[in-house]
Amino acid sequence: MNDQQLNVLSLQPWYGGSHRQFADGWSGRSIHRWTTLGLPDRNWKWRMRHASIEFAKQIGQRTAKGESWNVVICTDMMNAAELQSLAPSIRELPLIVYFHENQFAYPIRGKHQPDHHFLFTNFVSALAANEVWFNSQFNLDSMIRGLNSQREMWPDFSPIAEIASINANAKVVPPPISFPDCDVATMIANRKSRVLGGEPLHLVWAARWEYDKDPAALLECLELLAQQRVPFRLSVIGQQADSVPKAFDTIHEKFALQIENWGYQDSRESYWSVLESADVFLSTSAHEFFGISAAESIAAGAWPLLPHRLAYPELLQIASAPNRKHEFTYPQTIKQLASKIRELHRDRNWNFAALEELVRDTRERLAFESRVLQMDQMLLNCVNG
Repeated sequence: MNDQQLNVLSLQPWYGGSHRQFADGWSGRSIHRWTTLGLPDRNWKWRMRHASIEFAKQIGQRTAKGESWNVVICTDMMNAAELQSLAPSIRELPLIVYFHENQFAYPIRGKHQPDHHFLFTNFVSALAANEVWFNSQFNLDSMIRGLNSQREMWPDFSPIAEIASINANAKVVPPPISFPDCDVATMIANRKSRVLGGEPLHLVWAARWEYDKDPAALLECLELLAQQRVPFRLSVIGQQADSVPKAFDTIHEKFALQIENWGYQDSRESYWSVLESADVFLSTSAHEFFGISAAESIAAGAWPLLPHRLAYPELLQIASAPNRKHEFTYPQTIKQLASKIRELHRDRNWNFAALEELVRDTRERLAFESRVLQMDQMLLNCVNG
């Protein structure tokens, strides 16, 4: 790697959860010098509208004191074009916009209509950037599809060339993940011994407690298992907002005797302890741009059952390992998910060799130790051309 050390300005309008883990994990391991400016992870619509104003003010205060940078990296949760107009001191610096998600692919609840302002914010931010980084190919493809689907709504001067330019400037940069060290062979051997012991399987669901993760589908799955007299143990964990879908209350009431862990885990250690105790990791998500909790559960040795859609086939690397589609995904419906769980419960002769291969691949491909070196070099390439 080039030994040039850059001064990096990192702007984090949603400085919490996986966004913060990404920003802090990278900056804490990078060869470069970082200045991170972050705003609280709440009021997302206000963040997307207002973050550029607040960051421009903070940048102005810092440049007045003599601070300077070589490159700016921000996320999709703000208007990067507005930032450039409001902060002239960084206007000429290379700008990278990292898309953890995009507004074009979010599921819309009920009869609500998408807010086209936020769609266009993503669009102009991508146009303003020197490079646009997406956490998955699915994320990139869904944004380009979304932009093209909007063209018929635009009255004139359809920006066809501009959409194509985003594709040309885009790079797929999966987020690095911090995995606890372990001996994978020993972990899988212990998991196999536990599964073959015949106890009810420990099912773990880990996601934000919001509608787009479809907790109602989880409830439906658990009810099907109960109807079919499939015993199980259950952990439902994840970050919670002030208001959560009613399905969680119903799950807690109906399956109280099966529940082993419930709600937000207040430390990284307790979170990993739940994942390491899982036999099967479930996802019912209606949208997923990468799948960090699924990747973490795989790295912890859990058997994943993920819907064959969204970013999950990419996470499992099914294109290069097609057998994983049968082993670790279900086609679409919750009945199919419940059927897969029932099969795993009845036939404990799982393909542990395939699981071990998946665990090793996930750890090697996404671990901070390998990813940070590559990402640091990408910053250098962006600056040096």
